[in-house]
Amino acid sequence: MIWQEAAGWEAHRVALDALALRVASLSHSASLVRLAFEATKGVGKGDGAPLWHPDPDGRMSLRVPYAGRLRDLADWFARDERPRSGVFLSYRAPSAIPKPEAARSVFGGAGDWIVFEDSGDRGARPDLLAFAHVAKRVRASLMQHGPQPSPGVISGHAPNGKATAEPHLAILPLANVGNPYATGDLLGFAIVLPRPLDAGDRHAVLEAIAGFAHLDRGEDACALLHLSDELTWRIERAAAPSRSSLKAERWCGVAERWASATPVLLDRFPDHGSPVEEGRLIAAACRNTGLPEPVEIEIHKHSALSGAPSAYPARGSQSRPDWSFPRGVKFADRPRRHVMLRFAEPIEGPVILGAGRFHGFGLCRPLPSEQSA
Repeated sequence: MIWQEAAGWEAHRVALDALALRVASLSHSASLVRLAFEATKGVGKGDGAPLWHPDPDGRMSLRVPYAGRLRDLADWFARDERPRSGVFLSYRAPSAIPKPEAARSVFGGAGDWIVFEDSGDRGARPDLLAFAHVAKRVRASLMQHGPQPSPGVISGHAPNGKATAEPHLAILPLANVGNPYATGDLLGFAIVLPRPLDAGDRHAVLEAIAGFAHLDRGEDACALLHLSDELTWRIERAAAPSRSSLKAERWCGVAERWASATPVLLDRFPDHGSPVEEGRLIAAACRNTGLPEPVEIEIHKHSALSGAPSAYPARGSQSRPDWSFPRGVKFADRPRRHVMLRFAEPIEGPVILGAGRFHGFGLCRPLPSEQSA
């Protein structure tokens, strides 16, 4: 970390050195560090040193100070309270030669994913088919723990109660799908922030997440998600997930081909059941999230990803469970389709499409370029 205008800091050298000796980790207890303060002239001024620069579209989010942070810290210290999360700012990686950026949607990349995983304790874990209920409960809890009244970036609603036209956070299932040993089990979920997102809205979301995850009780505190009177899911914040399906990078790659892990919910029923009209609706769903239209669209009942549930149960099978929706949600009766998409150029994930995109539906994974239909 470089402060190019840190004038007069030498007067506090003893205190800073003492502080550096007490820092064992950054961001997470697994990120061990040794810290030292050093005076170096000319760093970052044409000396070739790689520097990360603030950029609203950057893929790395870093916690930064904000106006009034010192006052807040003093207030929390006086009340013997744990300091709360600060403001995050997006940074772009150093690059000697600017590369053309891949198209991407209104949903944030890996730096804007907050992942929660099953704690592994004995107890109830919901089925992927019931994820709409999980998403509803998570959003309700975030609204409860965040600023009041709940801002649109969390609630998805404008002050007048109608659905907001602005991008807002999505809650996505992270399941064991798309590998030779896929079981389809729900391993956790991600809260994905939209982009661009101003500092005020970002702070509101992080405040809500901190309350939801009980981060004020300790870094490793677990949260309890009450899904019903009988079902409670114990989860924990996963800063460094161990399983591939829980890693944001698995879903935020750059690729031409994408396949749905959860069905895309069409915005309406196609005229006369026309597959051509279905393709137009899916192309429109891509445009609605800021992506270009695909050059190829395949529509299926079953997912191309192993372990992913089908859009509908097998015909004539009364014992196979179907997707479940909370009572009263508007997208419950929308047509469900699995898709495979190919774009003219590689696009950057995440790719989340359709009417249920804020509740975990239409989540796609990138496919290797050599993988065929």
